[in-house]
Amino acid sequence: VVVVPANFGVYRSMVRFLDAQVDALRSALVARGMWDRTLLVFSSDNGGFVEAGSGPCNCSTRGPPFVFDGDVGRGTACFNGEMGASNYPLRGGKYSPFEGGIRSVAFAAGGVVPAKARGTRIASEMIHIADWYATLCYLAGADPRDDDVEGVPPVDSVNVWHLIAGDNATSPRRAVLVNTTVYIAGPWKYISPHAALHADALAGPVYPNRSSVANPLASHTGYCGARGCLFHVVDDPSETRDRVDDVDASFLAALRADMAAEVATIYDVDHSTDPACLDAAWHRYGGFYGPWRNLSTP
Repeated sequence: VVVVPANFGVYRSMVRFLDAQVDALRSALVARGMWDRTLLVFSSDNGGFVEAGSGPCNCSTRGPPFVFDGDVGRGTACFNGEMGASNYPLRGGKYSPFEGGIRSVAFAAGGVVPAKARGTRIASEMIHIADWYATLCYLAGADPRDDDVEGVPPVDSVNVWHLIAGDNATSPRRAVLVNTTVYIAGPWKYISPHAALHADALAGPVYPNRSSVANPLASHTGYCGARGCLFHVVDDPSETRDRVDDVDASFLAALRADMAAEVATIYDVDHSTDPACLDAAWHRYGGFYGPWRNLSTP
């Protein structure tokens, strides 16, 4: 007898509902003769969740009335735990610096995609989720730059349409700064010295499974050494071999310098939460974000 946790059923139902809505949208576009002029993009922002199946909750009551007991931005009910996510054969999962948390899937469909590119697969070239911005601006004939905005660094989104359309075999995106401690340049991923490695484990082909109930991937944490960690994510996508001791100091120094230059361009703003925003989310919008203040226009 296979026992499926209730949260898996909820998640499956949510996905089926989404599928049905996308099918209805596509059918409507086809019926109106608009599909041939449509570009539909689905893009994930991270790998699958690999936390414990009994994930914590972010609210003490299910309301109304809603009672705040956590971070509204991370959901208004219980985490669905593992949610059935399998990132195999990649290491780690969501919130992890490994490929299981960073490498994700996307697809493009619709009549705007050239016939030669339909049904093809891009697996070895790099695309950052931020690159959709410059790509869509290109297709719309809009300028993605905002160089005239004081205090804001240049847009680092890259137009990857010619890769998607099959015109080019290589991506113009050559590097990704994941965060202040993780940097990917070509096939190499460098992680800063002593950085924590969340979900530092490799699951088997079937995950979650019986053993993961008590021993989920997220319960494993490792740390990089004094030189950091270095993985060749093309030859070793499962990140089973740390290559940091296989390269010379000049190679690491160059990676660190490039990483530091990228970190210096990070645009940071005050992320403190406005209490009025939380109040509106809970009491005006039933646990969802929404407009909570009026902005004056120049």
